Amino acid sequence: MSDIRRASELFPPLTAAGGPLRRLPPDLRPASLLWHVVMGVDSSPNLELWLNALESFPPQDVRGVFDGRGDAAYSACQLATSQLWMNEFVKPPEQRDWPVVERVLERAYQVGESLGLEPLTTAAAANRIVVLADYLKSMPAALDLAQRSLASERTSLSVLVIAESMGKQLYFQSRKDEAAVWLRRAVAVETTAFPHMLMQAYIYLSDCVCDVDPSEALRLAEAGTAIVRDTRIPVV
Repeated sequence: MSDIRRASELFPPLTAAGGPLRRLPPDLRPASLLWHVVMGVDSSPNLELWLNALESFPPQDVRGVFDGRGDAAYSACQLATSQLWMNEFVKPPEQRDWPVVERVLERAYQVGESLGLEPLTTAAAANRIVVLADYLKSMPAALDLAQRSLASERTSLSVLVIAESMGKQLYFQSRKDEAAVWLRRAVAVETTAFPHMLMQAYIYLSDCVCDVDPSEALRLAEAGTAIVRDTRIPVV
């Protein structure tokens, strides 16, 4: 990560008029290297370094990298932020530091907002919801974050990722009526991205409504299994 930040300082003069790299393609920027290290973002310190690197580049370069990757930008940011709490969970209980994880995810959300990187904002919100609701036992804070995150105009993928995360956490707490509201927002999104996430939303929603409307529950379950069949999601 430190090498990438150093590249952000060295690259402009090297590619300026008269510089030795002035003939490089104009769309080649060191910010594109951020995607080559995303697999290494597996802890709070590493995410902090990645965020520092993001902020060290010209905002237009970073947005260009994100915009050029479409759905993959959402997947990369989801990977970078979800690994924080997953890897924290596998630590011995006495070594887990959930407030630190939550703080770093909050910073990721703020960096995403300030740079106009909706994939990062979305992933940070969705995974911070998990930490707040499941590990810090603060469902009101999780609900507030979900509501604030979707209060402004968002892409359909953002709605899916955030609504599914909030609905799932409510479902895990057996608050099925509230979960159903969020899960309906998730399944209303028409997309081929995140098929596993969409499949889960259909299955959880089916269980939420099965006592009230068995026929709808069956339809939702069939829609979820159709995603498994059509996208060949492994069944484990």
